[in-house]
Amino acid sequence: MKTCFACGMQDGVCPACNSPQDLTLCPTCGKAMPRDALRCNPCGTYRHRWRRRVQLWSVQATWISAIFALISAAVAGIAYVDEHMSHTKFKVTNSNIEAINLQVWNSGLRPSMLTGFRLIFDDLPGNPVTLQLAKQDQLGATMFIAGGQQMEVGVNRTLNATHYNDANLQALVCDPKRPVTLQVDVEESIDPWCPWNLFRSHHTREDRVHAGRISDYIKTWGIQCPGS
Repeated sequence: MKTCFACGMQDGVCPACNSPQDLTLCPTCGKAMPRDALRCNPCGTYRHRWRRRVQLWSVQATWISAIFALISAAVAGIAYVDEHMSHTKFKVTNSNIEAINLQVWNSGLRPSMLTGFRLIFDDLPGNPVTLQLAKQDQLGATMFIAGGQQMEVGVNRTLNATHYNDANLQALVCDPKRPVTLQVDVEESIDPWCPWNLFRSHHTREDRVHAGRISDYIKTWGIQCPGS
Protein backbone atom coordinates (compact mmCIF):
# COMPACT_ATOMS: atom_id res chain seq x y z
CA MET A 1 0.00 0.00 0.00
CA LYS A 2 1.31 3.45 -0.97
CA THR A 3 0.84 6.77 0.69
CA CYS A 4 -1.16 9.28 -1.36
CA PHE A 5 1.01 12.15 -2.51
CA ALA A 6 -1.97 14.51 -2.48
CA CYS A 7 -3.71 13.89 0.84
CA GLY A 8 -1.63 11.27 2.67
CA MET A 9 -4.12 8.32 2.36
CA GLN A 10 -2.52 4.92 1.77
CA ASP A 11 -3.87 3.23 -1.36
CA GLY A 12 -3.10 2.82 -5.06
CA VAL A 13 -5.67 5.50 -5.71
CA CYS A 14 -6.62 7.77 -2.87
CA PRO A 15 -10.22 6.96 -1.81
CA ALA A 16 -10.66 10.53 -0.57
CA CYS A 17 -9.50 12.57 -3.54
CA ASN A 18 -9.04 9.87 -6.22
CA SER A 19 -5.53 11.12 -6.93
CA PRO A 20 -3.25 8.59 -8.69
CA GLN A 21 0.02 7.76 -6.96
CA ASP A 22 2.34 8.54 -9.87
CA LEU A 23 1.87 12.31 -9.87
CA THR A 24 4.89 14.56 -10.39
CA LEU A 25 6.09 16.35 -7.29
CA CYS A 26 6.82 20.06 -7.39
CA PRO A 27 10.61 20.60 -7.24
CA THR A 28 10.09 23.69 -5.09
CA CYS A 29 7.47 22.85 -2.44
CA GLY A 30 7.20 19.05 -2.87
CA LYS A 31 3.41 19.02 -3.40
CA ALA A 32 1.76 16.80 -6.00
CA MET A 33 0.98 18.40 -9.35
CA PRO A 34 -2.01 17.26 -11.47
CA ARG A 35 -1.02 15.54 -14.71
CA ASP A 36 -2.30 18.33 -16.97
CA ALA A 37 -1.12 21.18 -14.79
CA LEU A 38 1.56 23.48 -16.21
CA ARG A 39 2.49 24.85 -12.79
CA CYS A 40 2.18 24.01 -9.13
CA ASN A 41 -0.99 25.40 -7.54
CA PRO A 42 0.49 26.18 -4.07
CA CYS A 43 3.73 27.90 -5.14
CA GLY A 44 3.34 28.60 -8.86
CA THR A 45 6.48 26.73 -10.01
CA TYR A 46 6.32 25.48 -13.59
CA ARG A 47 6.40 21.75 -14.29
CA HIS A 48 8.88 21.87 -17.18
CA ARG A 49 12.46 22.88 -16.55
CA TRP A 50 12.70 25.34 -19.46
CA ARG A 51 9.61 27.16 -18.18
CA ARG A 52 11.20 27.37 -14.74
CA ARG A 53 14.32 28.89 -16.29
CA VAL A 54 12.26 31.48 -18.15
CA GLN A 55 10.51 32.28 -14.89
CA LEU A 56 13.89 32.66 -13.14
CA TRP A 57 15.24 34.83 -15.95
CA SER A 58 12.24 37.14 -15.68
CA VAL A 59 12.87 37.56 -11.95
CA GLN A 60 16.55 38.22 -12.57
CA ALA A 61 15.68 40.73 -15.31
CA THR A 62 13.38 42.53 -12.87
CA TRP A 63 16.15 42.74 -10.27
CA ILE A 64 18.69 43.92 -12.84
CA SER A 65 16.28 46.57 -14.09
CA ALA A 66 15.71 47.76 -10.54
CA ILE A 67 19.45 47.94 -9.89
CA PHE A 68 20.05 49.93 -13.08
CA ALA A 69 17.19 52.25 -12.15
CA LEU A 70 18.80 52.91 -8.76
CA ILE A 71 22.22 53.49 -10.37
CA SER A 72 20.71 55.88 -12.93
CA ALA A 73 18.94 57.80 -10.18
CA ALA A 74 22.15 58.00 -8.14
CA VAL A 75 24.20 59.18 -11.14
CA ALA A 76 21.56 61.79 -12.00
CA GLY A 77 21.57 63.01 -8.40
CA ILE A 78 25.36 63.24 -8.27
CA ALA A 79 25.45 65.03 -11.63
CA TYR A 80 22.84 67.52 -10.42
CA VAL A 81 24.78 68.27 -7.24
CA ASP A 82 28.11 68.38 -9.10
CA GLU A 83 26.75 70.76 -11.72
CA HIS A 84 25.67 73.21 -9.03
CA MET A 85 29.13 73.28 -7.42
CA SER A 86 31.99 75.51 -8.52
CA HIS A 87 34.71 74.19 -10.85
CA THR A 88 37.63 76.59 -11.11
CA LYS A 89 40.62 76.24 -13.44
CA PHE A 90 43.27 78.57 -14.81
CA LYS A 91 46.01 78.92 -17.44
CA VAL A 92 49.12 81.09 -17.47
CA THR A 93 48.75 83.28 -20.57
CA ASN A 94 51.67 85.75 -20.54
CA SER A 95 53.50 88.28 -18.40
CA ASN A 96 54.59 91.90 -18.41
CA ILE A 97 56.76 94.11 -16.23
CA GLU A 98 53.98 94.34 -13.63
CA ALA A 99 52.61 90.82 -13.26
CA ILE A 100 52.13 87.28 -14.48
CA ASN A 101 48.74 87.10 -16.18
CA LEU A 102 46.33 84.21 -15.66
CA GLN A 103 43.09 83.35 -17.38
CA VAL A 104 40.72 81.97 -14.72
CA TRP A 105 37.29 80.46 -15.27
CA ASN A 106 34.60 78.91 -13.08
CA SER A 107 32.49 76.46 -15.09
CA GLY A 108 30.17 75.66 -12.16
CA LEU A 109 27.10 77.54 -10.99
CA ARG A 110 28.27 78.49 -7.51
CA PRO A 111 31.07 80.97 -6.74
CA SER A 112 34.65 80.18 -5.74
CA MET A 113 37.54 82.16 -4.29
CA LEU A 114 41.24 82.38 -5.15
CA THR A 115 43.13 82.37 -1.85
CA GLY A 116 46.82 81.75 -2.58
CA PHE A 117 49.42 81.89 -5.34
CA ARG A 118 52.89 80.29 -5.63
CA LEU A 119 55.56 80.14 -8.32
CA ILE A 120 57.85 77.09 -8.39
CA PHE A 121 61.02 76.89 -10.46
CA ASP A 122 61.06 73.17 -11.16
CA ASP A 123 64.80 72.85 -11.84
CA LEU A 124 65.97 75.02 -8.94
CA PRO A 125 66.27 74.14 -5.25
CA GLY A 126 64.38 76.33 -2.83
CA ASN A 127 60.93 77.19 -1.54
CA PRO A 128 58.14 78.40 -3.83
CA VAL A 129 57.93 82.14 -4.45
CA THR A 130 54.82 83.53 -2.79
CA LEU A 131 52.70 85.65 -5.12
CA GLN A 132 49.80 87.99 -4.53
CA LEU A 133 47.09 89.63 -6.59
CA ALA A 134 48.51 92.53 -8.55
CA LYS A 135 47.38 96.03 -7.53
CA GLN A 136 46.38 94.83 -4.06
CA ASP A 137 47.71 96.66 -1.01
CA GLN A 138 47.03 93.87 1.47
CA LEU A 139 49.02 90.63 1.52
CA GLY A 140 46.75 87.59 1.27
CA ALA A 141 43.96 89.38 -0.58
CA THR A 142 41.51 87.00 -2.25
CA MET A 143 39.50 87.17 -5.46
CA PHE A 144 35.88 86.14 -5.90
CA ILE A 145 35.01 84.18 -9.08
CA ALA A 146 31.30 83.99 -9.79
CA GLY A 147 29.72 80.90 -11.33
CA GLY A 148 30.06 80.81 -15.11
CA GLN A 149 32.55 83.69 -15.03
CA GLN A 150 35.85 83.97 -16.92
CA MET A 151 38.36 86.70 -16.11
CA GLU A 152 41.99 87.71 -16.31
CA VAL A 153 43.97 87.86 -13.08
CA GLY A 154 47.43 89.33 -12.56
CA VAL A 155 49.79 88.13 -9.82
CA ASN A 156 53.19 89.42 -8.72
CA ARG A 157 55.80 88.73 -6.07
CA THR A 158 55.21 89.72 -2.46
CA LEU A 159 57.80 91.84 -0.68
CA ASN A 160 58.82 88.99 1.63
CA ALA A 161 58.96 86.34 -1.10
CA THR A 162 61.81 83.84 -1.37
CA HIS A 163 64.85 85.10 -3.30
CA TYR A 164 66.58 82.59 -5.55
CA ASN A 165 70.23 82.71 -6.48
CA ASP A 166 70.59 85.23 -9.33
CA ALA A 167 72.89 82.94 -11.31
CA ASN A 168 70.34 80.13 -11.20
CA LEU A 169 67.51 82.46 -12.15
CA GLN A 170 69.58 83.85 -15.01
CA ALA A 171 70.12 80.35 -16.39
CA LEU A 172 66.38 79.71 -16.08
CA VAL A 173 65.17 82.94 -17.66
CA CYS A 174 67.69 82.79 -20.48
CA ASP A 175 66.52 79.28 -21.41
CA PRO A 176 62.83 79.85 -22.25
CA LYS A 177 62.09 76.13 -22.52
CA ARG A 178 62.82 75.35 -18.88
CA PRO A 179 59.70 74.41 -16.88
CA VAL A 180 58.06 76.47 -14.14
CA THR A 181 54.88 75.73 -12.23
CA LEU A 182 52.32 78.21 -10.95
CA GLN A 183 49.99 76.98 -8.21
CA VAL A 184 46.71 78.59 -7.18
CA ASP A 185 44.77 77.70 -4.02
CA VAL A 186 41.04 77.73 -4.75
CA GLU A 187 38.29 77.57 -2.17
CA GLU A 188 35.56 75.80 -4.10
CA SER A 189 31.92 75.86 -3.03
CA ILE A 190 32.23 72.34 -1.58
CA ASP A 191 35.17 73.29 0.68
CA PRO A 192 35.66 72.53 3.49
CA TRP A 193 32.54 70.67 4.61
CA CYS A 194 32.25 68.04 1.85
CA PRO A 195 32.92 64.54 3.37
CA TRP A 196 34.70 63.14 0.30
CA ASN A 197 37.14 66.05 0.42
CA LEU A 198 38.26 64.95 3.90
CA PHE A 199 37.37 68.44 5.14
CA ARG A 200 40.28 70.12 3.34
CA SER A 201 40.14 73.88 3.28
CA HIS A 202 40.86 74.33 -0.44
CA HIS A 203 41.87 72.76 -3.74
CA THR A 204 45.26 73.44 -5.32
CA ARG A 205 45.25 73.93 -9.09
CA GLU A 206 48.48 74.22 -11.06
CA ASP A 207 49.71 75.01 -14.55
CA ARG A 208 53.17 73.94 -15.74
CA VAL A 209 54.57 76.15 -18.52
CA HIS A 210 57.88 77.12 -20.12
CA ALA A 211 59.84 79.88 -18.41
CA GLY A 212 59.68 81.98 -21.57
CA ARG A 213 55.99 82.68 -20.95
CA ILE A 214 56.75 84.58 -17.73
CA SER A 215 60.26 85.85 -18.53
CA ASP A 216 59.13 89.45 -19.06
CA TYR A 217 58.11 89.66 -15.42
CA ILE A 218 61.04 87.65 -14.01
CA LYS A 219 63.48 90.03 -15.71
CA THR A 220 62.14 92.84 -13.50
CA TRP A 221 63.85 91.08 -10.60
CA GLY A 222 67.15 92.33 -12.02
CA ILE A 223 67.93 89.28 -14.17
CA GLN A 224 69.67 89.99 -17.46
CA CYS A 225 70.59 87.51 -20.19
CA PRO A 226 73.99 87.78 -21.88
CA GLY A 227 73.80 89.99 -24.93
CA SER A 228 70.43 91.54 -23.91
